Amino acid sequence: MYKNSTDRRFMKNKREFRRAYIDLTIQKGYRNFSIAELARQAELNRMTFYKHYDNLDDVF
Repeated sequence: MYKNSTDRRFMKNKREFRRAYIDLTIQKGYRNFSIAELARQAELNRMTFYKHYDNLDDVF
């Protein structure tokens, strides 16, 4: 389940994760990448991912 906030940093991080998700999906195909790869692509920490989402399906 994804989490909501009106904090600008929170919204920026979510936007970066969504962009990275789209980029990786184009490059590697749907769900052929890990959360660690997604975080690296977004240039954010993996733990930051878990502050926003529970799993990759939540980003989709």
